[in-house]
Amino acid sequence: MTFVRCSDCGISDCQLLDPLHRGLELEDCVRCRVANNTIADRRSQPTMRHAIRVLGRSRDNLVTGNILSGATDKLLDNSGDTSARQPAASMMASDRRLSQTGVISKCHSWLLS
Repeated sequence: MTFVRCSDCGISDCQLLDPLHRGLELEDCVRCRVANNTIADRRSQPTMRHAIRVLGRSRDNLVTGNILSGATDKLLDNSGDTSARQPAASMMASDRRLSQTGVISKCHSWLLS
């Protein structure tokens, strides 16, 4: 699922299972909330590179309470254009590992600015 140039929107309480490359992508998005989703590649040979990827001039987005698992690269990739962001002091992060049936997942709470 890709959101491009969106503002003031929310994506919550969804299950994105076994996506091909990534579960959710925000490109040039402002003040969007991604909360309480399950994004997982459950296949024996996963192909999902990122559960969530934030690109471009995205800023002031909140990613929280998601269950992410099965990425072949990064679960959460926030490698967009850093010139559009505010100082790192405004970023909050929480990372807890959950183990269930041998699968390690991560719950992230990030304010991406």
